Amino acid sequence: ARGLGRGFVAITVLGLLALPLLRFDFSPQTLFDADSEQAATWRNRLDAALRGIRSAGELRAFGQLPEIVAARSQPGGWDIHVIRHGRLAGATFCGVGSDAHAAVEAVVKAAERVDPPPPPDTAALIAESRMVLRWLESARPIHIDGCWSMPVRPAGNG
Repeated sequence: ARGLGRGFVAITVLGLLALPLLRFDFSPQTLFDADSEQAATWRNRLDAALRGIRSAGELRAFGQLPEIVAARSQPGGWDIHVIRHGRLAGATFCGVGSDAHAAVEAVVKAAERVDPPPPPDTAALIAESRMVLRWLESARPIHIDGCWSMPVRPAGNG
């Protein structure tokens, strides 16, 4: 399985989800009936599969970044976080009037050393990496070590 690649895994997951379609009633009434429980079940399953594929792509890209330093404004100053391979490695608060450059240097120097995980993993639990990603949505990047790219058209947006 190691040499088959990530594409094979995604195709296999979608294939396994589609196996019960062989037993699905394809009568016109069932296919077009908005109240059909089977149609709703399949819609929900496919939606869950697409969300999982998108999330896996985001986490894969995030986990391969050696370091992100970002800051978010808070009352009285800035929260500064150091994220390494998808894991929160250090954090500090820089108050108004404090030297922000010195605070960033200090937190980067003191941040935990995080070894790179094997792709497609992150160095943290999935839940922690997702929380850090959500935090980053409202933060300002200070430094990104590496190339952080996401697909222009993620799965399901064709």
